[in-house]
Amino acid sequence: MKPVIVFFDRKDARIDAFLKRINEKAFFCALILYLITAFLCTSFYATYVIGWPARIAHLLCVFLLALNELSNLDISRETVIKAAICIFLYGIAAYHDGPMSDPALLFVFVFCGRNISFEKIVKTSLYASCILLAFIIVSSYVGIITNYVENYDGRRREYLGFLYSLYPAAHMSNITSLIVYLKRKSIDWKTALILVIANIFIFVKTNSRLSFGLSMLTICLVFVFRYVPKLLENNKIVHMGMKLSFALSASVSIIFTLLYSEKIFLMNFLNRFFGNRLYFGKRSLIQYGVSLLGNSNIEWIGNGLDKNGVAPVGEQLYVDSLYIQVMQKFGIIFVVLVLIFLTTAMFKIVERKKYILAFILTIIAIHCIIDDLFMGIAYNPFWFAIGIVLLSENRSHENRIA
Repeated sequence: MKPVIVFFDRKDARIDAFLKRINEKAFFCALILYLITAFLCTSFYATYVIGWPARIAHLLCVFLLALNELSNLDISRETVIKAAICIFLYGIAAYHDGPMSDPALLFVFVFCGRNISFEKIVKTSLYASCILLAFIIVSSYVGIITNYVENYDGRRREYLGFLYSLYPAAHMSNITSLIVYLKRKSIDWKTALILVIANIFIFVKTNSRLSFGLSMLTICLVFVFRYVPKLLENNKIVHMGMKLSFALSASVSIIFTLLYSEKIFLMNFLNRFFGNRLYFGKRSLIQYGVSLLGNSNIEWIGNGLDKNGVAPVGEQLYVDSLYIQVMQKFGIIFVVLVLIFLTTAMFKIVERKKYILAFILTIIAIHCIIDDLFMGIAYNPFWFAIGIVLLSENRSHENRIA
């Protein structure tokens, strides 16, 4: 009997190893396919992609993620509970935005990526993002697709092949964060110079001041933390600020928007500095209000072009703050749950001394005050770090986040 037991043990081990290989390959194929689709759908290639090609791509992503789950056959009660919460959040996002929308697929990807190395996710996202961003920009300059140019508030803005000038700026900000994370222990002046030049190029072309400013802040501070690590490692006030960064950023965004009045000098100055974001946010709150489970009938009109490159028609009203947008669209319950999860993850990340990761997430939390794009993993793969910290079984995330 003993040889039989050994035989089956070896067979099980081989099957387990095989399933793990399928797991990672399926997951990264899904991630790359999703990133390609996300980039193309927000560029002037969108006319060829939005519709059935994008739907098929997203369905294929879901199929690959299902294959990814084949290696996770030992499911604990804790995992079932976490999966139920993700399904609940997915259901709310899917109800309001569609089952294959970016906010809905976010929870599918994050759950299925809970047992994947975050370092590998960062590298894959970085390489794919760099190639796709360069491909779209070059395509616009050689004339394959349009490089739309607008004059907004006296500022000349090139869209660089995208359907809105903020898209390439947001991608560049994300690429900056990914490189800073990968180089967190060895970032040098050469890397920093390349990042600065790339960010300046995007800024000069798109005039996206806020993304540029936060990217520069990220580069400068990571150098400060490298040469004076005690500023980050031993400062309890900074630690608490990072732990509460998402909750504080959401509170600041909502409170300042509610208190906005053009009669108050400071509020009026901030509103002008942030491109009328406070004004539009308050108008949206007054017009559409908030509810527990969200509102599917909100019609926001921004500056972005549609898939055919046509400017929107109608009076402009758009909410750029991710916190307010999510609260209005998906509801108070949704935003409170997500903020609880984000804050819980931040506490764990800081307590385990992953300070650079916590710092980058804090910058993202601040960025979400002025930009709604970071709900999608194409602009923010750091969602996977949150998922690994919260969803991995048996503290296995210790080995998955460097």
